[in-house]
Amino acid sequence: MTQLTEWVNTSPERQREFAEERLIVDAAEEIWTAMEHEGISKSDVARILGKSKAYVTQVLSGSRNMTLRTFATIAHILGYEVEVSLKRRTSEAEWKPLTDAVVVQLRPSILSAHDVNVCNDGRWQTIDSMVGKAKAA
Repeated sequence: MTQLTEWVNTSPERQREFAEERLIVDAAEEIWTAMEHEGISKSDVARILGKSKAYVTQVLSGSRNMTLRTFATIAHILGYEVEVSLKRRTSEAEWKPLTDAVVVQLRPSILSAHDVNVCNDGRWQTIDSMVGKAKAA
């Protein structure tokens, strides 16, 4: 069991905190994806909102509370609308550690092999470390 799994499963309060953080990250990721798809920068969003670029950075990093109003406004600026739905939480939907996954940093201008991480049987490594091992073999 990972330290995060242990921490989350310690109490209902921690499970609630994790659910809050997951929602914050999901909302920010939706906005980042839409911004990238539409070719709109943080500076553009800030200008339209009448806020500073730092404000937009804070909202999208989770360090400043993003209200539903702000989320809807940014989505509208980007040409999107927000849909809200609730799903009944089940034991299967609880957080579980990844055992097999690929995580790619979504910054095409700086993407390289060391930005791609792979999880095999719960062990994370970068693509370039895997390539290095394969070359050595």
